[in-house]
Amino acid sequence: RFEKNETILSVLKFARENFKIGFLTNMYPGMFEEIQEKGLLPKIAWDVVVNSSLEHIAKPDKGIYEIAQKKAGVKNEEILFIDNTQTNLEAAKNFGWKTFLYDSKDYELSSKNLLEYINHEFTE
Repeated sequence: RFEKNETILSVLKFARENFKIGFLTNMYPGMFEEIQEKGLLPKIAWDVVVNSSLEHIAKPDKGIYEIAQKKAGVKNEEILFIDNTQTNLEAAKNFGWKTFLYDSKDYELSSKNLLEYINHEFTE
């Protein structure tokens, strides 16, 4: 169910140059390593990775957001959480995180809108 998204790479590179970035995911054991090996995940140096299969808790359980925020080491209002599921976004909003709904059905438009959102919310 995991497919490569080339359009997100420019957004990630921009974010990597300007902010700390992290990866918070719901995956089964070994999946993160498998998608990296298959080249499905952009080759980015993540500052923080929160892998639900290692934490034994998954989105939208509030515990995974607590773990992620602690590992990120930043204030809640400094976090932008991007997800393709409204339920996960609502849980993140409860922590005071900014959120962005990424539409997995239209990678190109979602990536364009995400870059515009980041530029508007975090660089002005």
